[in-house]
Amino acid sequence: MSFPKISRTLTQEEEHIKVQFLTESLELILNRSKCVGCGTCARVCPKEAISRGPVGASRRFPTTEDIISELYDPYK
Repeated sequence: MSFPKISRTLTQEEEHIKVQFLTESLELILNRSKCVGCGTCARVCPKEAISRGPVGASRRFPTTEDIISELYDPYK
């Protein structure tokens, strides 16, 4: 079994991304009805775990890839 395990669940209102490490797990929830694509979450994240996608990618109902272009890359 390899870690981290990354799973994504989509609903009409929310997108859940869960990252399971060996001893802990983290979950990011993007609420599509509240998100305006401003990127404030990326600016205030204390661990710099959220980053914006390329310039011009922002839109009213962004996808997770637009806001969180890189959640975790085990090769970096």
